[in-house]
Amino acid sequence: MIVDLTFLQEATDGNKELIQQLVDLFREQVDEFRGEMEDSLAENDAERLRKVAHKAKGSISALGMMDVRASLQEMEDVCIGYNGGSLKEELGKKVESFLRDIRQALSELDEYLAS
Repeated sequence: MIVDLTFLQEATDGNKELIQQLVDLFREQVDEFRGEMEDSLAENDAERLRKVAHKAKGSISALGMMDVRASLQEMEDVCIGYNGGSLKEELGKKVESFLRDIRQALSELDEYLAS
């Protein structure tokens, strides 16, 4: 499981309407995160990637995805210490993993909300 449903339920007092609102907001942000990350890698722009990773951490944290949050922190740290070379080679797999985790998380959340 990517999403810590216990955390999410405790944070929202089990209010599925509130959870749905959080998921809807997150779903809107996912396309932005994906586009920004992919563009950052293509343009070899570490500062831009750092900013989007930082922004994504807030959304990820609100939904209880702490392992994904830790991965974003690692991405952010690499960007802070970046001193040239191919950003795509260095972080491309981590971005792909993040995007895969997000798809899985949305699936888990949709399943939870449907129950």
